[in-house]
Amino acid sequence: MSDDVGAPDADPQFQPIMTPKQKREHERAQVRKRAQARLDTELAALPAWGTSELEQRLLALRKPDALSHGAVVHYIRYARRLDQQPAPQPPVSTSSDVAFWHTLFMTLLRRLHGLNERWVRAMVAQETRLALRDPQNAQNDLRQHLDLLLLEGICDETKVGWELFFRKSLHYTRLNAMRRYLNSQGYDVRAHNPPHFVEWLQGELATSSAQDDTDAHLADPRDELTGADYADLLSEVLQLPYKLKVTIIMRYWEDETFETIAAVLNRSTRSVKGYQCRALKILKQRYARKTGSWDN
Repeated sequence: MSDDVGAPDADPQFQPIMTPKQKREHERAQVRKRAQARLDTELAALPAWGTSELEQRLLALRKPDALSHGAVVHYIRYARRLDQQPAPQPPVSTSSDVAFWHTLFMTLLRRLHGLNERWVRAMVAQETRLALRDPQNAQNDLRQHLDLLLLEGICDETKVGWELFFRKSLHYTRLNAMRRYLNSQGYDVRAHNPPHFVEWLQGELATSSAQDDTDAHLADPRDELTGADYADLLSEVLQLPYKLKVTIIMRYWEDETFETIAAVLNRSTRSVKGYQCRALKILKQRYARKTGSWDN
């Protein structure tokens, strides 16, 4: 008689028990897989490289013609690789002698201009050491640091996050730009960690329909937030009920998934999504009453 007679068949649906760390890693891998699939789908639907149709889409500044920021980064890197090859390649035609990848990068900066300007002004206003000196000069210098780091990060093809998670990559690049600039001014900011998640929260409050990574809505002009505005909004977050506060901080500060937050709170993901909606509604109402912003 065979030794395996009577042994239970392997269950293809069986999922091994994972530690919290393994679960987080699995969730992140799934998020990355979905992001890659989304990018691949977008790229597959675009015209062929070298066509005027693709050039028009790449240089567009607004939806519906403009591509997602991640797709633009993909083509910046592709055009740069072609430009660095010794053998001539069929380029996308442009009216300038500037390398096409650089033209795409400058177009990307134009798309980000409104968003980055708000950030630069808010950071200088929030950082009293800069605001008390020459705020206009500080804004110009910080802007240059940010543009340089954007160029470095986008040209570094080992940093896949720029194509898959553009907003998150931009977020961390801003923090590095602020640290580098303050260090260049003689300040020790190794422990400098401002409540940067409030900026994400402000964007979510201002645009309730923001559901994708295109950031098209962020090009719309809005009132800049001062340092006091950030402090006020942060104080409102900390006054939320416990579950709502945890949801907002984990979601917008720690960039955790709904599933991870649900595990921490011992609630369903549907409940966590409800907590987020309730918290954003409360914050929008409270902050609008105090500042007159985001009126419906």
